[in-house]
Amino acid sequence: MLFWNYWARSGPATMIALCLLATAANAQTIPSAAKELDDFDAPSTKEQERVHKLPEVKKWHAEISTHIARVAKYPLSQILAGGGKGKTLVDFRITRDGSVLRTRLREPSGNPAFDEAAVRAIRAADPFPAAPPAFTLREADFTAPIAFEVAMPVIRPAETQPPPAVTIIEVKAAAAEKTLSPSVEKSLTAHINQCVLAPTRESYSFRLKLERDGSISEPPTSEDKSGYGRTATTSTASELMKCKPFSLNAEFYDAWRDIIVTRSPAPSAIHSATTQKKATKQ
Repeated sequence: MLFWNYWARSGPATMIALCLLATAANAQTIPSAAKELDDFDAPSTKEQERVHKLPEVKKWHAEISTHIARVAKYPLSQILAGGGKGKTLVDFRITRDGSVLRTRLREPSGNPAFDEAAVRAIRAADPFPAAPPAFTLREADFTAPIAFEVAMPVIRPAETQPPPAVTIIEVKAAAAEKTLSPSVEKSLTAHINQCVLAPTRESYSFRLKLERDGSISEPPTSEDKSGYGRTATTSTASELMKCKPFSLNAEFYDAWRDIIVTRSPAPSAIHSATTQKKATKQ
């Protein structure tokens, strides 16, 4: 058997560890439904092991991991519940052209939300990248351990980290060719200010995708590589998803459906925080 590790980011500060384990690839016709429940565990043949060790096939394995990483999402219900982590094992079978024949939850995480998200990720990845010519088998079975973990922000004591009193919010369309009207910018800014009350001590940006009715279509994602930006986005996402939908003019939906939001402390707040930090050191 062959084993790979692949790390990918999905959702706000969410790490999903994808490990791909090539198991027995059934090269014969699909068995009866009664037998399908057990044939994932059939032993590998020497030919199957030889094929899965080929360089071209190993590259295909990596492409499959990457493909799952692109579609796997941390469940919204768990973000609203304060985060958490869990690990599942999912079996899945694909054909040479990448079509998913079936999936099976091999080992549950103990949390139905993570189990459903893991199986949903495999189904959402259908179709997978097609197998290379070197892969001579008709089908391939894989087991993917998928671990969900969301990093929640660390709250420091107020006396060592005085929060700025004012936060500046800037919004713009994610697509460079689109522009938000002043009225839409004002509505977006006001809604975010009402939902996210905690001030920020550093600037950070996140991407926000909305449905036509103003509801959030998926968890906001961080546009920053910094640790603060990622954790701040996680906290902001949780607050926004608890709020009512945005009230925006549907006529301009094409512009505000996908936006970039930047939250920054006001210059005076930055100066105040810096001055107090220096005074504390002295």
